[in-house]
Order: sequence, then structure tokens, then C-alpha cells
Amino acid sequence: MKILLTGSAGFIGSRLRQKLIDLDYDVLDIDLVWNVDIRNKYEMEYLFETEHFDTVIHTAALAGVRRSELYPEDYISTNIMGTKNLIDLSEKYGVTHFINFSSSSVYGADTKDGLKEDAVKNPKSIYGMTKLMAEQIVERSSIKTTTIRPFTVYGENGRGDLVIKKWCNQIKQGKPITFYGDGHTGRGYTYIGDLVDGVIKVLEHSKGGTYNLGGSQFVTLNELVDIFDEVYGDFKIHDKPIPKGDNQYNFADTSKALKDLGWKPTTDFKKQLIKILKDEKEI
Repeated sequence: MKILLTGSAGFIGSRLRQKLIDLDYDVLDIDLVWNVDIRNKYEMEYLFETEHFDTVIHTAALAGVRRSELYPEDYISTNIMGTKNLIDLSEKYGVTHFINFSSSSVYGADTKDGLKEDAVKNPKSIYGMTKLMAEQIVERSSIKTTTIRPFTVYGENGRGDLVIKKWCNQIKQGKPITFYGDGHTGRGYTYIGDLVDGVIKVLEHSKGGTYNLGGSQFVTLNELVDIFDEVYGDFKIHDKPIPKGDNQYNFADTSKALKDLGWKPTTDFKKQLIKILKDEKEI
């Protein structure tokens, strides 16, 4: 099996790339080796024509709910047109399985109850809208496709714009942490190692379709502050209103992934986060 991986320079893609290499998959890295922009169909066509991929794993995207409101054109061209280019070329050159990374932002629902894959889609942000349209482009393809919807991914050396890494950096710099809302908002945080294991399950077992991959524990913002307090001690908090496009609650029902793929999240959030925070503190 020859795999084209997009987005391998990113937080999720870089971990997935290493896991695929460890498992002896034949992986071609579109970012680090070829340095091809998925919006450039001309350059990508040469890649597909010469390399003959069996599978495409598409993690490349512009991420971030808040930034999408500032740079909508870039999000639309990358997340929608880039995905369209990839799926068109996959059909043309005989790819047998296209694995698409979407986002829990496509739901737009504020609920503590686990969201199932067939829940109503009503994204609140430009980012969520672009990911939903990318899903629709993928779903109408003539080849086998699987869409993965991750829920609030965290892990070692995570994205700097997400709450855990952002708070670590703010505390190190002696700044107050940015705290949105009243603290009762919450997420089902997904450990990067669990997510990557889920992608391997999709690669090896999926017959197509859509899967939520999310954490098993609902954690409020107040509970997150308490965990930070255990590791970092005293720090200041800067209260701010919830930004436009943010969901107050976000939690996945992953029963479909368990039934079809044999996957479920196994990482204890608090234990793993304390380990990550202690390592961050030493840097």
C-alpha cells in the first residue's frame, strides 16, 4: 500500500506520519518531501501521475475557528478547493481509499450529550463551514472515502493557538491566562495518540463512511484550570467573553467507531495532561 499523506508538517499529520513509518507503510510526504500546495492542481497532478498511490490521507487544512473569521478567503481556498483538487486527482489516478480529516466544528451544536455522526450540521464558524463543504465534496466521490471528525485534540507540543499550549506559554511569560466565559463550558479532549491509533484502524478496517474520534471524558474549563493549578501553582486569569463561532460544549459519541473499527479512547485525560504540563514546565 502506497500512501500520500497531506498536512504532515502539522500537529496531527506529523504524529501520524511517524506512526505510519513505524508500521512500515510506504508513505509519501507531500509537505516535507515534495513541498506541494494542495491548491496547486498542476503540481499535484504530476505527483499523482508519477507516484501511483493506493490511499490518500488528507489532514492538510487551515485550522482554527477564530482565525477563519479573519482570513475567510484563505480558509475557503485551502479547505474547500484544496480538498476538491485532491479528490478529483484521486478519482482520475485510481486511488482506492481517500481518508479525509474533517472537524467536530461541522456540528455547531452546544451539548454535553455525545454527538452522533448523523446529528444536524449547523456550523457556527467559517472554519466549520469549509470543513462541512469539504465533507460534501468527498462524499459524492465515486471511490471509497472515509471522513474522520476529531474532537479537540491535545498532546505533547500541541498547537499554540489551542487552550493547553496557549495557557502554558502565557504562564511562562508571566501573563494572565485567557479565560472565556464563566468556566462551565467544556470539551471531550482527544489525546493525539488515541487519534492516531484511530486513523490506523480506519486505514486497516474502514469500508467507508464517517466516524467521530473523540475523548471519553467531558472536562469543563474550570476543571482545566484546577489541573493547571496543581502543576503551575499561582497564576492570574483574564476573563473574556466567549468569541464568535466558539461552541460552549463539544463532546463525541464514538460508539460507531467502536462497533465498526474496534476503536475507543483509552487515555486518562487528567493523568496525561499533568504529564504534559510537567514536561512543558521544564522547557
